Amino acid sequence: MLIAFCLFSFPDNATAQSEPQRLLQDAYAALRQGDIDRARLLFETITELYPLSPEAAEGWFRLGQIERADLFLDDAVACFQKAISHPYAYPRLVALAKLSIGFVGIQKFTAGRWKERDSNGKEQWKALEMGKAFWDVLEEARHLLEGIAREYSGQDVSVTAAAKLGVAKIWLLRQLPRLAERTYWEVIKKWGRGDPVLTGLARYGVAVAKAKQGNYEEAIQAFDAFIQNFRAGSALNGLLVLSEDWKLKARTWKAFLLVGTGQRGRALSELQLAEREGWEMAKQLKGDSLKLVRGWIAKVRMWQANLLDEADRPKEAERLLLETFAELGDTPEGQRALTMLWCLPERGR
Repeated sequence: MLIAFCLFSFPDNATAQSEPQRLLQDAYAALRQGDIDRARLLFETITELYPLSPEAAEGWFRLGQIERADLFLDDAVACFQKAISHPYAYPRLVALAKLSIGFVGIQKFTAGRWKERDSNGKEQWKALEMGKAFWDVLEEARHLLEGIAREYSGQDVSVTAAAKLGVAKIWLLRQLPRLAERTYWEVIKKWGRGDPVLTGLARYGVAVAKAKQGNYEEAIQAFDAFIQNFRAGSALNGLLVLSEDWKLKARTWKAFLLVGTGQRGRALSELQLAEREGWEMAKQLKGDSLKLVRGWIAKVRMWQANLLDEADRPKEAERLLLETFAELGDTPEGQRALTMLWCLPERGR
């Protein structure tokens, strides 16, 4: 999970910084350098040495984000709850911590399992049980996010929009795309205006919802609208991220839909365009963003190879897969290109 970290407040004068403020900025500097362990230690230090400071509340929130990224989802919720209950937490941080708990519920459902620590600190996996509990996780998250949307309606449109985006995602997961589409349109028309990230996430959701309803032509148009208006970035102090790879995802969705409408030539062209855009993006990126984009380039090339093979162009498909493994074999997706290459001769023609 890609997380963007932003300070909730900056002191007006660097010379007037308190010790917890200095530690907090050091923690963010460690995050920017990719040193998660040092950042964790600094956030923990703030919460232990200065427990009643506003920076401690922010420390708990960021510790929750780190735990969530590491899939320690129950520990993440505990950190978010400490941020919410902190007497000097910034109101904005409280709202984002509440949203985060709702998003963790969605993450538990989609991941199906997460990590936990036993009494000795040993890591182990916990699986989401099938049956009623399986769906209860989503329902609890939906009720929480609906409550947040009501609580902040008229106070903070971006928080309301984020909560509604979560609700719409849940409708998609519940296989209720019509309700999802309606909710995404609410975000676009009522709360997301002026924020390209919130609007972009909602536009993408509209396109997916249309596809799941079988409205392929409308879905293609919706993905085109998303692509044309795409702007990578983050919203709500880094809680929601629209990273560069989303544009490649949209082109891939569009290619699948074109295949579904019998337009395989256009689908191949769309995937080739996605690959070119991906390489251009990669020149400007580094860190996790670069890893995500390179992984998607590998996926796009494998789907190109699949279309080429289906079109009785196996030599081109084989060459593309070999090049993908050679150029992107350091990614899990690039490694799978070699597995796909081995399977090509076994496919019926």
